[in-house]
Parts: sequence; structure tokens; C-alpha cells
Amino acid sequence: MERRRPGFWAPCGAGALRSTALALLVFAGVAGVGPAGAVEIAAPAEAVLVARDARGLDRLAVPVAPVGQAGEGLRQVEGLVVLRAWRQADTRLSPVAMLAPMRAALVEAGFQVVFDCTDDGCGGVEYRFGVPLLASPAMRLDTGDMASITLRREGAAGASWAVLTASRLLGAAHVQAATVEPEAASGGEGGTGGAVLPTVGATAAIVDDAPQPSTAEGAADREELPAGAADLAALLDRQGYLDLRAIDFESGSTTMLPGAEAELDGVAALMAGRSALTIHLVGHSDTSGDFEANMALSLARAQRVREALAARGVAPGRMIAHAVGPLAPVTSNATPEGRARNRRVVLIPQQP
Repeated sequence: MERRRPGFWAPCGAGALRSTALALLVFAGVAGVGPAGAVEIAAPAEAVLVARDARGLDRLAVPVAPVGQAGEGLRQVEGLVVLRAWRQADTRLSPVAMLAPMRAALVEAGFQVVFDCTDDGCGGVEYRFGVPLLASPAMRLDTGDMASITLRREGAAGASWAVLTASRLLGAAHVQAATVEPEAASGGEGGTGGAVLPTVGATAAIVDDAPQPSTAEGAADREELPAGAADLAALLDRQGYLDLRAIDFESGSTTMLPGAEAELDGVAALMAGRSALTIHLVGHSDTSGDFEANMALSLARAQRVREALAARGVAPGRMIAHAVGPLAPVTSNATPEGRARNRRVVLIPQQP
């Protein structure tokens, strides 16, 4: 039988949660209940959340089926949105096992599972770009080693939603909980109406007592890359290309929209960390307008990305710009959303 270290990933019974698990999930009655039934938790002193984003009244894309290229499988829900992320050094439990206690606690509190999935069954790279995730290094996702569960609970004020995501990447286990609660039902920003996840102001635990590798043990074969570049490197190694979705342009132009800078910085850091890497930057377009104009524009956009990376220190000789225009769509061009997804620049490594 597999030996599991006691800690907040360890599965436990519905009525007997270990104190080390209270940071992530509790039942009303086990911990204190605050205004409107929201649970207030005192976490162990040695443990902290890695990130929390309380967005107030907002909309969240919730997966209710495998996420498709044009956003199929996503449902937009509105309410008080909070995203939280935890990190754990122990990677022995699978992502499914990591989420099992949270799932059990939410079901006990009246939530019902709407959709659950593992690995590429969640939608692959489309899940990564379609479902809101906290920025790396707070939340890191390997779409080939992940689990996701969407749950919903009906209440007098409306539906509450929870989206749980777990993955293992770069020697650590990562969990994110995204909650959406009707504004009238919340006792604060993003509570869960009296059930299971920490309220804003509570501290959630990361029990990080697994042995850490020394510099000589296991670290020598890992690249020393910044967090964002490390995530890109892991994705590139797994799928063989990078769809640079964060790099977008004004319509009919090579002017980049806000949001491209972080992606460019990550690619530049990746190139700096892999000094032998040569890449192809391939520009794509939708089918609107003249074919030759689309070919020219998609090449100009690939060249613009090449110039931006060169300005960040990447040798121009390591990058080759190409264009395929509208000839390689990833989805139908019949809708504005589909056309937007087809307008992109893709990074493909040159094999030695």
C-alpha cells in the first residue's frame, strides 16, 4: 500500500479532517462560522497561501465540458470571484488525489459535480488559455498531468460555483480554487456561503515539509530559468510548439496590444536559458479579406515578434519568420471568436 505523508494533500474522511488539512477545507461546525455562514479558519503558523486574487463582482469562465478551440465547454458565470493558489513540495499524490478531500468537503456541503476531467481530457492547451489561472509561479499547469473539477450549489440567492485545478510541474504540486458566489449570499469577498474554502482574511496552509533536493541532487539536470520561462519550456518540451496567444495585434496592423510584454519577456528568457535553440516564428491569419494581404500581414507580424525578441537580446540569427496566412486554421472562421483564435503567432523549435 502506498504510504502517504500526513499533510493537507492527504485524503481524509468526511467527518474527521486532520488539523493540517484545515487550511484548505473545513466543514461548518469544525471551524468557526462567520457572517452569513462563511467559515473563518485559523491556519497553522508555518503555512501560507502563495496567492489570492479577490476580484469582487466579476465574470469567470467555468469549464462544464472539455474546453475547445473556440471556447466550447466554457460557461460564463457572474458573482463575487476569488482565486486562490497553494503550492506543495510533495509530488507523490496524483492531481486527482490532491483534489479528493476538497471534492468530498464540497459535496458534503451541498455542491454537486458538474464536470471533472484529467490530463488532455480537460481540453489540453485550450484549458490552459481558456480557464482563468493565477499567474505563474503562483499556479503552474502541465496539461498532461492535471485534474479539474467544477462544482455547483443552488441557493436562495442563486448558484455558487467552485472550480478546482491541480497539477504537478517543475518539482512541485500546485492547486488552485476559483469560487464564484452570489453577491447577496456572501459574508465577505468570495466566501462559499458557509462551507469549505477559506474566506478572504483567512490564511491557508501549505505543508511543505518534504525533503528539498540539494544543489547536487536532481537540480543539475533542471534549467535555471525564471518562472515564466520555465513554464514555457515545460510546455514547449511537451507539445513541441508554443502558441503565443498573449501576443495579439491591432486589427490589420503589426502594433501589439497590451499584454504582449510578459509573453515576449518569457520567450526571451527561454532563449537565453537555451543558448543552442533556434526557432521558427510562424504568422497566421483568419480568412477575412484578400489572401495575399493576409499572407503579407501574417509575415509582418511574425517579423514584428522577431524584432521584439531581438530587442530583448535574442540573436536575430536564431529566429526565422514565416507566414502561412489563413492556410492553417485551428477553428472555424465563421465567427468573430473563431477568427480571433486563428490570428496568432506560433513558435516552433528547429530540431538539431
